[in-house]
Amino acid sequence: MCGPNSDRTLHAATAQQLATWARHTQAKKLVQMAISALGSEARAMPLKGALIGALNIVPPAQRKMRDVDLMIMGIGLGQAVHRLGKAGFTITDIPWSHGYVSLRHPEHDTLWLDLHTVAMPLGFGRLTRCYMFEGAEVDEQLFGARIHVPARLKLVAHLVANIVKDRVVYAYPHAAIDLAAAVTSFGDPHTIARELRQLSLSHGGVLAVTWALRHTEAPALAELLEVMEPDPRKRDLHLTHVRRLVSDDRDDLWSRLKGRTGADNLWLRGLAPVAGAASVLTWPARQRWLLTRNRGDDV
Repeated sequence: MCGPNSDRTLHAATAQQLATWARHTQAKKLVQMAISALGSEARAMPLKGALIGALNIVPPAQRKMRDVDLMIMGIGLGQAVHRLGKAGFTITDIPWSHGYVSLRHPEHDTLWLDLHTVAMPLGFGRLTRCYMFEGAEVDEQLFGARIHVPARLKLVAHLVANIVKDRVVYAYPHAAIDLAAAVTSFGDPHTIARELRQLSLSHGGVLAVTWALRHTEAPALAELLEVMEPDPRKRDLHLTHVRRLVSDDRDDLWSRLKGRTGADNLWLRGLAPVAGAASVLTWPARQRWLLTRNRGDDV
């Protein structure tokens, strides 16, 4: 049915897609600036939304993002931040996670650059930076700069691992869409399942795929889940578990802390607010440490 309201809806949807597509164009320029500042010895690999859009696994006009993830090898994190600082980047966040810092450039103030030297935190499987760079293709067309593109299988494994890292239910919905599209594009669930087992991501991977399947209902994810967990009763239990975790009735403080820490005892739950307060109080010291670390290595 046509009419003024339908026209406005169409125009709004088109405007949103154009704005989303423009952010991917902005992301490419941000990657170009970062790689130029980091120098020739730095090897760079865009990940997650920026790479998913550039490879057209999810069309750029449909893949929203607020940051650009860039993993580097060849130079240390402190040295990289120092070089980026010379190019106008400033630190916006230093998470507690080792090997990770967020930066912003005044020319692209609405899009952050998340710089990584560690692929996954300790305890989240065997997916490492070396694993991601091994066998990666060198490309100069996708982003207009020299980057490394991981093998499609490793890209899928990294998407699964990131959902696990976010404790599954706290992952963003676009992570489910990315995973569904990447698994569909790859097309071999048995190879994916075998790779996740080798990376010690079998159990977490089942929960991640179950969560993504709940969001997308993608046939490729359903097929992958059947390969990873052949027992239909266990698949149903995983689905029930995920549904319970994402239900809206977990509004009390202790449930939220338990979900954030993944712990069942009161002591570990109490660490969550303590860690948050420590992060705020130590922010100046952590920033000074990162900026001065390895500062003279590029002289």
